[in-house]
Amino acid sequence: MGKYKVVNLSENEMYEYLCCLKTWDEGFYSDRKRRWYNKKVRKGLCVKIIKDEKENVLGMVQYLPAEESFVEGEDVYLIQCIWIQGYDKGTGNVQKRGLGTLLLNAVEKDVKDKGANALIAWGMSFEEWMPASWYIKNGYTEIDRDGIRILVWKTFKDDVAKPKFIKPKKLPDTIKDKVLVNVFNDGWCQDLNIESDLTKKIVKEYGEKVVYKEYDTSDKKVLKEWGIDNAILVDKEWLTFGPYSVEEQLRELIEEKIKQLRLLF
Repeated sequence: MGKYKVVNLSENEMYEYLCCLKTWDEGFYSDRKRRWYNKKVRKGLCVKIIKDEKENVLGMVQYLPAEESFVEGEDVYLIQCIWIQGYDKGTGNVQKRGLGTLLLNAVEKDVKDKGANALIAWGMSFEEWMPASWYIKNGYTEIDRDGIRILVWKTFKDDVAKPKFIKPKKLPDTIKDKVLVNVFNDGWCQDLNIESDLTKKIVKEYGEKVVYKEYDTSDKKVLKEWGIDNAILVDKEWLTFGPYSVEEQLRELIEEKIKQLRLLF
């Protein structure tokens, strides 16, 4: 294995961070991430990157106090995402070389030094994307589930209260004679940011029959009120986030709802 170093993010690597290492894709950017970063870095957000001998950024991890995240917990930190360059473009695919583990070890040391009781993380119940099983292989234990999301942790002290996902508490009301598109967005994930931007743009195309409303869930009070961190709903129907755009399902739902309104009124 080559020589790698894990360091704190600096302004010099900010662009790589804000576009999730996709430096070749000018479309993979939303200013929501920068605004979120500026807000949360004052409240304990940490970002580390891993570089090779040529100073290429090969991976990143971001983590913050649970009190500033989408989980309920005290005196623990949450890894929101950890990723290693896995594309043929840019520096090329460098996954399966242990770089993620190097980042994880660095985070564990950092939060221990900060006096945290535990480090928590989340992943998916399947293997294809962000699998929780990776953390479990690295000594983490499952503590909560929310659908396909799994919350895991590693404790550093005894008798630590188990954190848990903040889960949906209510949905927005519908509007008579209108189609209501609700966007819940906290800004930490660039994929979800881009889909939120696209949703806002598409809604404008449909004129006065479709209403757009957004909730800033980076505000913990808003998040606790609704229990929804990131979501797009057409009236009360949820869109499915994924590695591809929500555009097709968004348009299909909006147009279906508009047709229903025409039949009713």
